[in-house]
Formats: sequence, structure tokens, C-alpha cells
Amino acid sequence: RQPEFSQVDIEMSFADREDILGVTEALLEAVWPRKLDLPLRRMTYSEAMQKYGVDKPDLRFGNEIKVVTDVFENSGLSILDQHLGKENNIAGCIIFDSPVPDLDKLMKVIEKESRQQLQDHIKWFSTNKLNIISPLIISNGIVKNSVLKKCSKGTRDALESVLGVENGIGFLVFGPENFVLPALGKQRNILARHLLSDLESREEEMLWVVDFP
Repeated sequence: RQPEFSQVDIEMSFADREDILGVTEALLEAVWPRKLDLPLRRMTYSEAMQKYGVDKPDLRFGNEIKVVTDVFENSGLSILDQHLGKENNIAGCIIFDSPVPDLDKLMKVIEKESRQQLQDHIKWFSTNKLNIISPLIISNGIVKNSVLKKCSKGTRDALESVLGVENGIGFLVFGPENFVLPALGKQRNILARHLLSDLESREEEMLWVVDFP
């Protein structure tokens, strides 16, 4: 096999999860070119999806998904008031601090890339009553967003308080949980690539994702 496609096959009898993880970590410790912090961190599938929107989260940066369904309770926007909190519909947000002065220009680039990556995902949920992906920009603590401007002032103030960012860029997504979280997971990675100039030089963190459904 070519090096980039190398794999290790392990044959074990009567082994449970702890046996397999333990053997694998011992092997990694022996062959890895740098010292590993063992045992490796463990994260459940549920936690990975709730925080990062993907089952293989990039932990080189924080920026966890925020579920903000409660913020939009009695928002004054009928489509949200009718559907949020019902049939597993939620509101979620991902936001990054940004020192970039021209956030509108940057958002156009990120939004185009987001649409390209999510076109199949959006199409799959096209018949749902609620499936909104809406970019947001925060400038001097004020959130600019096409959905939020149709909501009550109380909702706008509450979201600004929850986000707590002076200048930033991100997305609001509304719909079923299995629409919202994966969409935000992809947007999280897109935003990181555009906004974190040192991303590729950051050390990656290995982890086990366990308890898959």
C-alpha cells in the first residue's frame, strides 16, 4: 500500500471497547513521531454533534455551536413562533470574532462557499416547513441579520447578549436539529479557514468519538 493509505488490522478475541482503545493507544504511543497525551480524550457522538455539528470535530479552535431556540421564543416573527420548539425544530448559531474591517465583503465569499458545500443538504430538507440559513454580522456589538431585523427588539437584545461579541461574523440556522447542526458544523470549518490565519500551524488534538447511534 502507498504510505498515505496505510492501515493496521487488529485481530482480537473476546475484546470489549476498552481493550481495543487501549491496544490502539499503546500502538500510537510506540509509532507516533511526537509524545501523545494519553489516554486520548473521549467525546460522545451526541456531544460532538451538539457542540461541533460533525462526528470528527476540529479541536484546533473553540467556537462551539450555540443553540439559541429559547432566545427566539415569542420572537414576533410568525414562521419562527409557529415552528420553533415543535417537531424537533431548533435555532442554532455559530460566531467568530473578526478583526477584518470589511465584514460584508468577507461574508459574501463565505456565504458563496457555504451554499456550494450545503446545496445537497439544503435540497434534502427543502420540504420542511422551517429551514432557514441566514448570515449574520456583528459590528460594534450590534447584530445585522435579515431574520433578526423582523423580530422584536427584545429578541434582538437577547441574542446580542447571548453572543457577547463586539465584532464578528457567523450564521443563524433554523429548522430540524438534523438540518441545523450539520449545517453549522460545515460553516464552522469554513469560517475557521477564512478567519484563523494560523490554523494550519496549530497542533491537532486526537480524540475518540464514542457511542455512535
